[in-house]
Amino acid sequence: MNGGCAIKCHSGQAILETFIAVLLLCLVLFGILQVLLVYNARTLAHHAAARTARARSVGLNEWMQEKVMRVASIPASGRMTHALDFQALPSLDGGRGLLGERIDRAINMRNPLPPSAQTMAELEAISLYMTVRTRAAAGHILSYEAWEEGRLGWRHWLDNRLVYVSVWNRYPLEMPFHRLFYAPWDDAVTVSGEAAGIEHHELYLDGLGW
Repeated sequence: MNGGCAIKCHSGQAILETFIAVLLLCLVLFGILQVLLVYNARTLAHHAAARTARARSVGLNEWMQEKVMRVASIPASGRMTHALDFQALPSLDGGRGLLGERIDRAINMRNPLPPSAQTMAELEAISLYMTVRTRAAAGHILSYEAWEEGRLGWRHWLDNRLVYVSVWNRYPLEMPFHRLFYAPWDDAVTVSGEAAGIEHHELYLDGLGW
């Protein structure tokens, strides 16, 4: 009897030790994944700042600069909340329907969307988004969680002919147990990126308002 009890006790101890080891391993893995995701978001903020600085350098207006910043930040902007408003397409396309036909073919609404079709639809939406001239029209084309929730922001300033751009993103922490190892006081962390460029559009543009 004592031998059987000892075996059961050792078995229970082994199960408990295994559970604790697996739990600690999961915490470490979740922590590494969360840090990598935050680092990726920070890298994308630097990328978005660089793209925006270039847009400013070549003379694009502030609305175009903001669109460039947003599109460059898409991988860190969360889920896509709005892709296209098909009723708005004729007015945005000058009544020709060419873009609407292309998008219809891309996403094929009659069948479930395979990943390749979703990618095609998003690329079409991005292309159309970059062409619209007003915020109201852009809202019908494409939107992501970070755009709607105001988590994404940017500013720029000039120093002689140098353009400086800063982009920031309140990036959500979504890995399990993230408060145990990353920002225990918050469910999001602010990442930012900076870039600079030389404003040279005056050499070849003359007040076109782009």
